[in-house]
Amino acid sequence: MAWNICLYNISDIKSLDFTVTRFLMKLFKSSKINLINESRVYFDFQLPSELLIKIKDKFIEKVTANQSVGLLCLSVNDMYCHIYFV
Repeated sequence: MAWNICLYNISDIKSLDFTVTRFLMKLFKSSKINLINESRVYFDFQLPSELLIKIKDKFIEKVTANQSVGLLCLSVNDMYCHIYFV
């Protein structure tokens, strides 16, 4: 039995990041990406891509702590993993 964890592909994630960035540009009334990124850091506001990586890593830590579960990821930064129950 295999479950797919993060079913987001790269284009979906970039689309979410773009939407959030555009929202912040309108909120701060600025088109300067450097200002937007500095504001994000100052307010500790993370993009969806950053949040998804943290969520995936936290999930992998919990799953791999269980000895009866095996995990196969295509790469370290990949958002697509499979869980196999053995």
